[in-house]
Amino acid sequence: MQSRNKEYSDGSNENRTSVFDLHCIDSAQRRFIIEVQILFQENIVNRSIYYASQTIIAQGRRGKKYNYELNPVVTVVFMEFNVFADDRYIRRAKLREINGSCISDT
Repeated sequence: MQSRNKEYSDGSNENRTSVFDLHCIDSAQRRFIIEVQILFQENIVNRSIYYASQTIIAQGRRGKKYNYELNPVVTVVFMEFNVFADDRYIRRAKLREINGSCISDT
């Protein structure tokens, strides 16, 4: 496991930068984003999706031969508050179809 650059710019706005608390990559090339949020953030779920999306996009390469193979991105968020309707502590999500079948393991 090695630590990666914690700052990402989405490229659309030079003033817009995301800073992860911890960003790592393991020997299987999986990316891990660790976030710790103590103060209430109503948009924490969407922000986490945005961060994961940036990490997926950063895997892209220019050129005709790019095959769109993506390595998994795992986002772990520790929060001192609850933004969900129930009291479950652990949430696991993937990109899925409406019927529940998995679209991608990335």
